[in-house]
Amino acid sequence: MALKTLTSVIEQARAITDQTSLAKWIRDQAQYAPNNRSIRDMSNFVPGTEHPVWMSYNITGTGVTFDISCDGTDSQGVAGIIVQALEGLTAREIRAIDFSEFRDIARYLNNRQQRTLNALLNCVKDIIRG
Repeated sequence: MALKTLTSVIEQARAITDQTSLAKWIRDQAQYAPNNRSIRDMSNFVPGTEHPVWMSYNITGTGVTFDISCDGTDSQGVAGIIVQALEGLTAREIRAIDFSEFRDIARYLNNRQQRTLNALLNCVKDIIRG
């Protein structure tokens, strides 16, 4: 399943030519995953991220919505990329995703950000399996 929004995000990252601008762009993606401190509970904690991250979700008939809380702006930006790509899709649609599609955005992330991306995607996979 091709993720149109993810493709658009990848094209934005690809257009950036210097590391400073790319780092700012990643942090700017946090606007798509507002920091909701009220979800900070061990049941929402996502292990394996660069900074502490908590993720909550709501599955409805119209799609999955995510709440994210992070201590680091880079982690919040990575979460924003995931929210842009997946929010509003149904659990069935998310189950049909080939998560390797996220490899194309990972090439624009540093190692710590890639670790956060993988941890968050693993958490999403666990959510939709349940």
